[in-house]
Amino acid sequence: MTGFFFDENLPAVSDLPVKLPIVHASRLGARMTKVVHLRVGNMRRREFETWLKRCWPRIEAAVKEHKLVNVFPTSIQSVR
Repeated sequence: MTGFFFDENLPAVSDLPVKLPIVHASRLGARMTKVVHLRVGNMRRREFETWLKRCWPRIEAAVKEHKLVNVFPTSIQSVR
């Protein structure tokens, strides 16, 4: 895997502990190979960033083995 493709609706979180590069949808030519679907509903930005930083290592681990990762507020589901 070469990195992550983030939807343009996802705010940039500059100190997200990523191991692979992030490409935002606003950049043309990005190729999507894996999908992380954040199904968390509405959150305040600060709450969202805190939550994302806390669960990101588990998301990143799941993406290594799966093409689709659905992330809920209290769980993560993966599809190969």
